Amino acid sequence: MGMSAAEIDQVLPELAELVGRRLDGAWQPARDRVVLGIAGEQVLLVPRGDAARIHRIAKRASNPPRPFSFQGMLRSHLGAGLVSIARLAGERAVVLDFGHFALHLRLTGRSGGLWLLVGGVPAGAHDGPATELPAFSTHVSRAEPTRFAQLPGPWGANRAAEDWFSRQEDEAARHRRRTAVLAAGRRELARSVRRLEHLEEDLVRSTRAGAFRAEADLLASCLHRVRKGATIIDVEDLEEEGRVIRIALDPGRTPAANLQALYNRAKRLERAAQLATVRRAATVQTIAALRRALEAAEREDDALGALERLVPRVTPRPDDPAALPWTRWVGPGGQEVLVGKHAAGNRRLTFQKARGNDWWMHLRDAAGAHL
Repeated sequence: MGMSAAEIDQVLPELAELVGRRLDGAWQPARDRVVLGIAGEQVLLVPRGDAARIHRIAKRASNPPRPFSFQGMLRSHLGAGLVSIARLAGERAVVLDFGHFALHLRLTGRSGGLWLLVGGVPAGAHDGPATELPAFSTHVSRAEPTRFAQLPGPWGANRAAEDWFSRQEDEAARHRRRTAVLAAGRRELARSVRRLEHLEEDLVRSTRAGAFRAEADLLASCLHRVRKGATIIDVEDLEEEGRVIRIALDPGRTPAANLQALYNRAKRLERAAQLATVRRAATVQTIAALRRALEAAEREDDALGALERLVPRVTPRPDDPAALPWTRWVGPGGQEVLVGKHAAGNRRLTFQKARGNDWWMHLRDAAGAHL
């Protein structure tokens, strides 16, 4: 859960010391992370999720290579002075008033958000365009104790909030990593078991190599008797007197070609057997290593690294078309046309990928892709 009303009230008196100071920086290290620079101090705004909060931070994270559009909107208002900062009565929401514009921050989990208001009207949100503020959900207010105690010294409440939420985020990140690595390990073990089954099937099929080579040797001993266009030939077994072996032939091939086909088939199966034997041994070792690593990782987090090294990375490259949230077309004149795949892709395409000389198209008064 994000900051409670009591926790907001705990950090706001210290942030109120920045009233009258100028906004001299704005950064957006991630979609749900906005940092304001005010008189040399940095204030973190996290509008959504289980770690939604507001407090001063000692050091901000770096910006991504391609900045978010909301950062640019904020930077267009640099130099404004902070007039007031206050929590809305009865809500987990904070308004930072800078005079000619304001920031409306809601710390309400999934329904939270951060909006830039100009003249009281939303000009944009941290995650895309916005034309109006959503209504607050109805809820029953209840007293919630604070989860961190104020530390001694300057910015004591804000430092306590930063420490507590940082620990919570670290723990959540460790849990996500543990869940992902264990799931990847189980998938890789299942794939390896299936691979072993297929290799054993290949080994069973390859046992016929000896039969095909024996047929080829028999056919070679009586090749002079084979007529062109024949479909079968009966040959007496060289090793068992009185036993006749019937060999199927391809009527479209010459006798010599039929003989060569039998030898080739035997060679392919022999090579397959050699390869399957080597791969089976390696797969058996992989399965054993995966099972040991999984058992160890399920007992203790320190063993996750060993399991992670056994699992191939499946994260798509950023330039992989499957990883991009838009589809790429080529127009009739060779133009590059990008079409958003979903709502998040539409936002990234319009507010991060697009440039000033691009054309933007969308259906009027209808839901659909940005183009």
